[in-house]
Amino acid sequence: MTVEGPSTFTVLLRGLLDDLGRLWRGELELARLELEDKLHQLLGGIWMLGGGMVFAIVALVLAAQALVEALTQTMEPWLANLVVAGGALLLCLIFLLAARRALAARNLKPTRTLRSLSKDADAIQEAIE
Repeated sequence: MTVEGPSTFTVLLRGLLDDLGRLWRGELELARLELEDKLHQLLGGIWMLGGGMVFAIVALVLAAQALVEALTQTMEPWLANLVVAGGALLLCLIFLLAARRALAARNLKPTRTLRSLSKDADAIQEAIE
């Protein structure tokens, strides 16, 4: 009686399962890294939104001050206040537009992970056929 080693099928199946395990772990690591990157992007967008809100408050305060000045003073002081308020409003809009772009759903989607998973699925499909 001779002792035979594992069959070729068993060796191939074990190799396939090992490869699938490594692939799965790699995909999970890629997803973790990409989600971490998207979280940093989200936090940056929140900071820009906060910056825009600060300048919006400044613009409102200065615009209100300019209105008060317009009613109580001559033309020159309120015009200076309106110019400063306009500059603050412009900065506010820049911050808000940057935050909007950073927080857009399409920018937060884990595209590299999805692309990699699609390639892996294609490779597995080809291996099966």
